[in-house]
Amino acid sequence: MKIFGRERLNGHYGVTVFTIANTLSATPYLALISVIPGAIAYYLVGLQRSIDHFIYFALVLFMCMMLVEGLMMIVASIVPDFLMGIITGAGIQGVMMLNGGFFRLPNDLPKPVWRYPMYYIAFHKYANQGFYKNEFLGLIFPNTQAGASHHQWG
Repeated sequence: MKIFGRERLNGHYGVTVFTIANTLSATPYLALISVIPGAIAYYLVGLQRSIDHFIYFALVLFMCMMLVEGLMMIVASIVPDFLMGIITGAGIQGVMMLNGGFFRLPNDLPKPVWRYPMYYIAFHKYANQGFYKNEFLGLIFPNTQAGASHHQWG
């Protein structure tokens, strides 16, 4: 960010060019990070074996990492110190995670701030919903203990 500030003041390039260049340079690495460790984690825990389900999983993981990359660029432009920027970004991520609907159900969140608007701002809400729908929609579970033949999820 310091180099960008100096080069912007010298007139070499502007904010838009820097943002586009940073996004384009980070995209291949984020895609690689979402596919390789994503494949290990996805198939190691025994999720659905379909390639379509894995591609959706990797795309959601990739989009979450792109969003975090953008969030951290915003934090880096506001907070001048590197360590304070990491702490601030981690704090924002922690608040979003807590309000994303995974740790507490949305109806259990206090309404004034934590549910409206924080629950709807947190991108974890949408990622969790996508992961759950990707994994469970259309599954059929045998229910022989209750006397029924089967139960379809979704």
